[in-house]
Amino acid sequence: VTSFSDMRLKNVISTGIDDALDKVSKINTFKYVPNELARSLKLIDDQVHIGVSAQDVMNVLPEAVVQNDEYLSVPYQRLVPLLVESIKELKKQIDILEDSNDN
Repeated sequence: VTSFSDMRLKNVISTGIDDALDKVSKINTFKYVPNELARSLKLIDDQVHIGVSAQDVMNVLPEAVVQNDEYLSVPYQRLVPLLVESIKELKKQIDILEDSNDN
């Protein structure tokens, strides 16, 4: 699925993501293998995967979660704006620390 980034296709309702770094810190990452239910539904192959919990993401950024039938999923490209905002917050913190060390 392509995400269109052209501003001519958007009605912006807000900018930025408040407390992005805090939100990112509440999303756990892990390695996993599909359980028997996932295998029976043929939702995913039997390999080891890395991922996040849709439930964790739902708690901090519900717009990034999709419900298909009765199961939740996170199209990972929907997390990119959150990650960008987190990096910007870290940059501000670094700049403050660097300024305080210069003085």
